[in-house]
Amino acid sequence: MLLIYQAHIYAYGTTLLLIALLALVLLLPWIDKVIKGGFDLFEPIILFSLFFLAGYVIPAVDLLDGTNVFLRVRGFAFENQAATMNVALFYVLLGVIFFYIGYYSSFGNALARILPSFEGSWSVVRLRRVVFIYIVLGVSLLAVLVITSGGIAYFISHLYRRLELLSGKYYFAMGALILAAGALVFYTYWLSRKRFMVCFWIFFACVVVSLSLLGSRTSIAVLLFTLITLWHYQRRRVGFVTAAWAVIGMSGIYIAYNMLFKEYFAVGQIFYAPYSHGEAGLLLSLWNRLTAGTLIQLQTFMVMIEKFHNFLLGRSYLSVLVSFIPRVIFPNKPISPAGIFTQGISPELLKAGTSIPPSLMGEFYMNFSLIGVVIGMALFGVFWKTLYIYRRRSSLASNLIYAVTLSFMFPWIRGESYGPVVQYLMLLIPLVVALKYVSCRR
Repeated sequence: MLLIYQAHIYAYGTTLLLIALLALVLLLPWIDKVIKGGFDLFEPIILFSLFFLAGYVIPAVDLLDGTNVFLRVRGFAFENQAATMNVALFYVLLGVIFFYIGYYSSFGNALARILPSFEGSWSVVRLRRVVFIYIVLGVSLLAVLVITSGGIAYFISHLYRRLELLSGKYYFAMGALILAAGALVFYTYWLSRKRFMVCFWIFFACVVVSLSLLGSRTSIAVLLFTLITLWHYQRRRVGFVTAAWAVIGMSGIYIAYNMLFKEYFAVGQIFYAPYSHGEAGLLLSLWNRLTAGTLIQLQTFMVMIEKFHNFLLGRSYLSVLVSFIPRVIFPNKPISPAGIFTQGISPELLKAGTSIPPSLMGEFYMNFSLIGVVIGMALFGVFWKTLYIYRRRSSLASNLIYAVTLSFMFPWIRGESYGPVVQYLMLLIPLVVALKYVSCRR
């Protein structure tokens, strides 16, 4: 009995040490930038460390005190939770170190030089033309989607059956992202002119409403984050206080979105902490809404390490390569990485229509084990250093491409290679087409 108790204390101490070490390593870029000067809140390595702190360190604390909502709701149990958690934290620490190695290597500088460039000036006539075309095209696609779903009244009244409504019609739903591309090009030019335009905010509000009705909360977050990033680089640098308020605001929007579209429209009521629990109960309910389904990277990684042993050797990435082929033409299309992961650990969840994203690092692991984590995270670091150097060209186009790509960092870290990558391409392709069209020589 004493030996078991001593082993438990040793494992607990090891866990605390790994959590502290991981937190320290993640804070190193912040310390380095503050000491050397030139701190940029929207530099990839700064946001990477922040997102990993949120996705791996915060859940680790919840796991230690036994209050982690995700594991409790999903009913996942471990043969030896402490040992599995220690292995997961060690792998995460290795992944972070190799991300730094990739980020600070010289490969990013070399790759940035071969990325395509755009002319520095924009034609106002062409800008208005491309925004108009995107509005017409986007609205037309969404109109076809609503009409083929039974009309606008039927569509809105059946939002709780959104998957059924959108089944086989996802190409028409792309209209919302085409509208978003037009709005972002419009916003980028408006920032360069330093004028307030009411028509843009009306346009942007319509885009947000259309994305909300489609249930695309990731796209809404991407749009908001892109606007803030562009403001940071083209109008005025965003400081810590402003960024903190932005995070609070976006968190509030996220919670309100879940309450309205994920609860009220889905089951007809909003769940919240009883008032008898007072303010503490309400705050706990809001915190659980924000973290239970979002900050789950460490938990899913632990589940994968213990229960996922048949490595895929790259097969999970096939779904991205064939994503734009309709299932009518290719009925045996590979399922998404989230589907593969969920099928491997909890088939009943997948049958119920629910899937769990494996996370970026988790997908590296389930394809190539630890070597996948090491190499994958190093390549991820090279990718972001390349984009950051590319942004330094300081053209309107490079700023916009960088801002949009940066806004997908958290969805990629938290999610999988399929959904976020496909969404990114569906937004990036019309953006690049528009930028090539409006760019011109002075």
